[in-house]
Amino acid sequence: MNRAVRLLTKATTALAMDRPPIVYSIPVMTHCPRCGAPLAIQPEARELGVRAETYEDCRRVCPRCDIGLSNAPDQPTFIRRDWRDGLWRPRSAARLEAIVQRSLNEQTREKKLRRLANERSEDLLTWNVFSWLEERQLLGHVVRRIGHAEGATVTPQIFYWGANDRYELGLDLPGLLKQEFKERAASLSEPDVMLVGESALVLIEAKFDSPNDRQPGKEASKYINAASGWFRASAAEVAAAGYYELTRNWAIGGALAERLGKQFTLVNLLRRDEQGKVDVEFKPLLSDKGRFAVLNWEDLLETVEPALLLHLKDETLYFNPAFPSAGQSASGGG
Repeated sequence: MNRAVRLLTKATTALAMDRPPIVYSIPVMTHCPRCGAPLAIQPEARELGVRAETYEDCRRVCPRCDIGLSNAPDQPTFIRRDWRDGLWRPRSAARLEAIVQRSLNEQTREKKLRRLANERSEDLLTWNVFSWLEERQLLGHVVRRIGHAEGATVTPQIFYWGANDRYELGLDLPGLLKQEFKERAASLSEPDVMLVGESALVLIEAKFDSPNDRQPGKEASKYINAASGWFRASAAEVAAAGYYELTRNWAIGGALAERLGKQFTLVNLLRRDEQGKVDVEFKPLLSDKGRFAVLNWEDLLETVEPALLLHLKDETLYFNPAFPSAGQSASGGG
């Protein structure tokens, strides 16, 4: 038995003398991958192999980094003790919390706030990037980068998960979702980011840890049928493709654009190495009433705000660099 297994077995046994010792068949981390310090064991936490939802659930923690390792024995991620430690601008914490409490999906508000502590949180990355661009009044550059001819002096409104604490949309989006798409009031759909410009409406489906979740056959007809003229393919063909989240956002964005009198674009925002085949598998299902675009985080920031690449290159997934090419770009590499 190697040293890593020995240490974890001994600690687990000491904390639970009434149970047989747990012996892991693969090496288990005993030192922090970030700083190299020895990990501590939390006696009341969940066992390794049992999903950790919070820092308190993590069996192994690093007091120096103030993080807990998830309970996956072989490829852990981490959960911060305080989600605020992951903010690029710590002073934005109170505003982020206020916006989460206004987000459209009431049932997920508490979970959304809790998961901001996770290394893999796409919501935290979304906030870090777009709230920075909002404060620097660069959202107009984002809309133009996507392909809309907005005026250089126009600053679009932005809504995070359907909400903003500084202004209202000017249209009853919850009412539209309930009436047109028969959604339940407590679990409404909420686009990750919505930009409303002078003539443009942009919905952004943001991804971080993984590419688009494929769910072939998942029932989406209530969205497809309600968005008349927005799909070129049949409801069965769209469902078979499996891009449920994109399908829903395309239908909602189309209906919203018609109400607002805007030109609509749906953007799938991914990491550079996770773009996959969505452009050739999903785009042909759509009509030309709107635009569908695939964009990656690295290219967006290289174009709109290169200074943010220095933050992006520090983002990790499973303790490894999440945006290795952003580091090259930030340092002037190819």
